[in-house]
Amino acid sequence: MKFSGKGKTLSVDACGISTVYLNDYHVEDASIKASCASSLVVNAGGGLDVDAAQNAQVYFVSKPAVGDLNVHENASTQPK
Repeated sequence: MKFSGKGKTLSVDACGISTVYLNDYHVEDASIKASCASSLVVNAGGGLDVDAAQNAQVYFVSKPAVGDLNVHENASTQPK
């Protein structure tokens, strides 16, 4: 999936080898839950909370203030 635009708050729950491109969808705060080899690109200018597991990959294109960060089971969170 690919989105563009802007918003205030974003909540995403991705699972099952899904791919979500949100680099053109700017939000203030984002809460991301990713698992099962899903891949996400997030553009949050404020806060970013991530719960990633089971080989999920979460990338961010802005410089968010990372809040709650729970990354385990070979998952990763990093700038793109």
